[in-house]
Amino acid sequence: MFDKSATEVSEIGSKAYHLLSLQREGFRVPPFFVLSRYDVALLFGSVLSEVESIFASTTISSSALPTSDDLLARCERAQLLIESFEPPAELLQPLIQRCLDTFGLDYYISVRSSAMSEDSASASFAGQHNTYLYTTQDTLVTNIKKSLA
Repeated sequence: MFDKSATEVSEIGSKAYHLLSLQREGFRVPPFFVLSRYDVALLFGSVLSEVESIFASTTISSSALPTSDDLLARCERAQLLIESFEPPAELLQPLIQRCLDTFGLDYYISVRSSAMSEDSASASFAGQHNTYLYTTQDTLVTNIKKSLA
């Protein structure tokens, strides 16, 4: 868990994939690590199922589009679920240790959300994902939850 074994775009997203590619080619890349989709599933698995169920009943058809108020309410419920969820402590410890190993004591890092297919040749998601700057060990889990939500 929380290691660099996940290296495919479908596992880590395009930005992380390209950072790893640059690193492998010998370019200087600042220290980083990525939570793969498997890591996110381990940390947030039970709440992700709840979030999926919020949107599962949303059907999009030409005759019955959901209202923007309905979608906004569903998004707000999903955000509240994720931000109030507490991942198991036995999973948080390896995550915190990975940050300490990668960035050292008293680190300040950025936590950034992304999507598996963001900024492709056919689509751009510029400005639609959040970045949480100056993240410390004390704010790490909160900022991961906020970026996921």
